Amino acid sequence: MTILNVWDGTQWVEIGAQGFQGDQGNQGTSGEDSAFYLTAKHSDNSASFSGLSVFNFNVEGFYLTQNEPNTDEVMINLRQIKGDQGTQGNQGFQGDQGDTGAKGDQGTQGNQGTTGEGFYLTAKHSDDSASFSGLNLLTFNVDGFYLTQNDPNTDEVIINLRQIKGDQGDQGFQGDQGADGGGGGSAAKNALINGTFTVPQRGTAFDSTTTPANNDDTYLLDRWLLLSDGDNIVDISQETSVTPVGGSGAIKLDVETANAKFGILQVIEGINSDRFVGQTCSLRFKARITGSSIGAIRAAVLEWTSTEDSVTSDVVSAWNGAGTNPTLVANWAFSNTPAALTAPTTSYQTYTIENISVGSSATNVAVFIWIDDVTTTIGDFLYISEVQLEEGDTASDFERTLFTPELSRCQRYYWRPVFGHAGGVGFTLGVGVTSSTTACEMFNQFPVRMRATPSIGASDATHFQALPVIPPTQATTVKPILVNPSDSMTAIRYTVASGLVTGEAIRVRTNNASSFIDFDAEL
Repeated sequence: MTILNVWDGTQWVEIGAQGFQGDQGNQGTSGEDSAFYLTAKHSDNSASFSGLSVFNFNVEGFYLTQNEPNTDEVMINLRQIKGDQGTQGNQGFQGDQGDTGAKGDQGTQGNQGTTGEGFYLTAKHSDDSASFSGLNLLTFNVDGFYLTQNDPNTDEVIINLRQIKGDQGDQGFQGDQGADGGGGGSAAKNALINGTFTVPQRGTAFDSTTTPANNDDTYLLDRWLLLSDGDNIVDISQETSVTPVGGSGAIKLDVETANAKFGILQVIEGINSDRFVGQTCSLRFKARITGSSIGAIRAAVLEWTSTEDSVTSDVVSAWNGAGTNPTLVANWAFSNTPAALTAPTTSYQTYTIENISVGSSATNVAVFIWIDDVTTTIGDFLYISEVQLEEGDTASDFERTLFTPELSRCQRYYWRPVFGHAGGVGFTLGVGVTSSTTACEMFNQFPVRMRATPSIGASDATHFQALPVIPPTQATTVKPILVNPSDSMTAIRYTVASGLVTGEAIRVRTNNASSFIDFDAEL
């Protein structure tokens, strides 16, 4: 309760008390009960105010209350409000390509609470509830709100509620978890490359007449070796029509020699095999057939226990008879015990071999899929697609990849430049300078860093020409040789029988539709 005293001109009297007795003479009437009114108006400059008689009101969260206007006391209750809550924290940042993105950063702290409004009160005292006279009031402080008055001899008191800052807003909510990473530099789920056989740098069809031919222990479709019990057992081609639903490719193995086993193998580079060493893995693939002679398929994960990446690519020592697994060469072993899988049909079926334990001594891992029949018929086909090897004891859905990154992964092991002219004739391989009358050199950089320093291969020497920038001399039989190669770049020396001029600028171009140059760093 606040009791206010006022000066009536002769003495201090208590607001609301009975009036003083009149001067001697006629009997004065009793004084009327005093009333205390508040006139309130919001003002930014505390300058002009107009009267407004109120009982209860709320201004920007400050609650002012009073009792009945005819009583002798007034209570002013000022409550402080809290600032606005902080805004929600920003969403977490996205994770890098590859493994699942890390959880988003914590949300930023909420914005500071909004500040309270300035508010002014004009207070006047009245004994008759009609006219107002001066009021003397001491300055005081209520919960941090400062109330001040002007000169006590005037008829108006200004109570100034100074602007006060609201409490700081609560901290923003934590941001949502970042989205999964997209595959960036982290390891892909599938350790096998070209599992849908969509990359065919060496060509799309191979038989006994092609280069390379369909011989045992030969790389044909990228990263996949043909293994067979002899040469020309099956023709190999890339299949783009008879594929799994939603798939883009498969390998087709067409029986050319009856009653012989065959299969495909991919050896995984040591740096990519490390994740399986001493761990479990799972294999899955899809297969289908035409004809009826291919009735038994087997598959296995193999482990190499000798020098890393110095593997024997022809893993089979003896194919053995039907129902018997092949005998492997030294330092290769089965990680799982192969058994006959469900007989293939003319529709694609999914095959899984799960929870395969790889030994702790393995330095390379490989996947081998083969037929176990020795009664095959010429012209029967086996199709294989969507081959995947992954960590863990369960085989998951096949991981599809874009063509360009899959091509780049293949080019780490083998690169054959594509000659741009129709038929491959007249395509310039590079420009260099002659170092003698029989040789010229030029620089080549590989599209990706290769697994190791590659070897160079080429079609017949008559498929290339060396032409000085200034005619007329030219050499028409050109043989390429690598000079000081690395896994990233090399110089190529093209040699001819004669006819060049030392120190001349020169270019080498293709001269045959079958021209090719390739760089090989396969396992």
